Amino acid sequence: MRPSMIAGSDEDIEECPLFFKLISNQHGSYSRFMQLFSRSQTEAGASTLTFDEGASVTLFPSMLPWRGPPGKSRGKRGTRGFHRRVAFKWLQSLWGLFNFLEGGSPCTPQAASQVIDRASKGVWTAIHEDYARAMFYK
Repeated sequence: MRPSMIAGSDEDIEECPLFFKLISNQHGSYSRFMQLFSRSQTEAGASTLTFDEGASVTLFPSMLPWRGPPGKSRGKRGTRGFHRRVAFKWLQSLWGLFNFLEGGSPCTPQAASQVIDRASKGVWTAIHEDYARAMFYK
């Protein structure tokens, strides 16, 4: 069985938008990239990368340093918590898509791994933070 891109319970998976199910069940280059990207996000964990003032910084490739939705968790469950998790999955998917496109749409697992390695060595700046939060909240 292939790993699912949707974290959470089986009920969450059943209620999530069809987009996530389609990506999880495909065998194309974007689907493979997203599986590797999601796995690397999980393995890397939440960490804030440092800013190097001397380097020219681009938004992509880069990794999201968050394991879950940004902002304070108030322990809410139910529909509000579910919508926050789905919004975060959309953010991860869009962030992954931008990395995929910036990396030249890698077709092979080796090329995808190289793009992900470049993303994991990037820096996280205030611009990254603002952009990611705006994407999440919109």
